[in-house]
Amino acid sequence: MTIPLVRLDIAALDDAEVTAVSDLLDDLGVDGEELYGHLGVVDEMAQLLVFSTDSLHVVFEAMLAAAGTAAASKLADLLRRLPARNGERRLLADRHRGSGFVVDRAALDDQRAMDALVRFDTDALADGVLLSWDAETSRWRPADSDR
Repeated sequence: MTIPLVRLDIAALDDAEVTAVSDLLDDLGVDGEELYGHLGVVDEMAQLLVFSTDSLHVVFEAMLAAAGTAAASKLADLLRRLPARNGERRLLADRHRGSGFVVDRAALDDQRAMDALVRFDTDALADGVLLSWDAETSRWRPADSDR
């Protein structure tokens, strides 16, 4: 079985942070490499990109298989280590479909959001759609690019 690959914005991390990220990736059952370029993300959101993969569906399945109920909290720990921009936001993207999730500090700190993220049916997500967490409805919903 092939281990899914994620590309991460780790350029500004020091050696200890890179080691911590690598350990979290191992715990989550995925491999990582440094992110280069926008990798298919719409221009206005490209500045938020910190996590890209060929298939979010495959990556989330691997994370759940490897880490079980801890997958959501481990993913949150991983994302907290990656750079945040424009109001503490980070973009996780499916590079082939141009879709993904804009994860802000509130979502990272909300276990419901992270649980819903790793269990989200990304195959049902239309190409080019970006979602953000709505705490009021406890759902991922279409993101506003100007927030």
